Amino acid sequence: MKARSVIIDDEFKSVRLLESYLQPYLNRLSISGIAYSADEGFRLIKDLDPHIVFLDISMPGRNGLSMLDQFSSRHFNVIFITGHSEFALEAIDRNAVHYLLKPIDRGKLDESLRRCFERLGERETATVEPGAANPLLSIGTPTGHRLIRVEEILYCEADGCYTTFFLRNTTEKVMASQNIKKYEEQLEGHHFMRIHKRFLVNLNYVRSYSKGKGGSLELQNGKQIEVSFRKKGELTSRLQAMCLDTDE
Repeated sequence: MKARSVIIDDEFKSVRLLESYLQPYLNRLSISGIAYSADEGFRLIKDLDPHIVFLDISMPGRNGLSMLDQFSSRHFNVIFITGHSEFALEAIDRNAVHYLLKPIDRGKLDESLRRCFERLGERETATVEPGAANPLLSIGTPTGHRLIRVEEILYCEADGCYTTFFLRNTTEKVMASQNIKKYEEQLEGHHFMRIHKRFLVNLNYVRSYSKGKGGSLELQNGKQIEVSFRKKGELTSRLQAMCLDTDE
């Protein structure tokens, strides 16, 4: 699903420039509407229910901040794009994703959108219910969302703010736009364990454990994964409870 976005700015040239800067992101978001005043922008948000609002502050009549205050609750992310720096603290008070000064710095715009996509992923990613039949995990990817059956996940590997999912019976890898801690929490209760700061493993697919300082696991696909020393005790206890020989 694409994120719906709207632009609210009274300057025609600024709107056109932002539209051009957003072109590389049109596989992930749509520019669903444009308004040239705060009143028009308020109605646009009500009508379109956007995920992301690019909002100018100083406009004829009411400004963007007062328009924003009309919403008793907000389900959209706000990126302020303005030529005035003096409103920064007020923007922060309104939980803005970012406050960008004109002329727009494309690198900062990229960072703003990355934050928005992360927030949207957190909101839309379903929590997996322990005990559910054939549970699904919805993950946000750089190009959208992907549903994966929990039983198909072999292991996950951390890559900074991202996580790579490795699946059973395939060489396909799925890159997720959230850190591994998020998935560790969501997969709790499904025989997953964080055995190393980089690795979250499905214990159902452990072939063997080899002793050592921390030791290492061999998964059913032959992958060898190092075990953190501080995780060794918990891991061997869990494997023994699953009746797996730990070679200890």
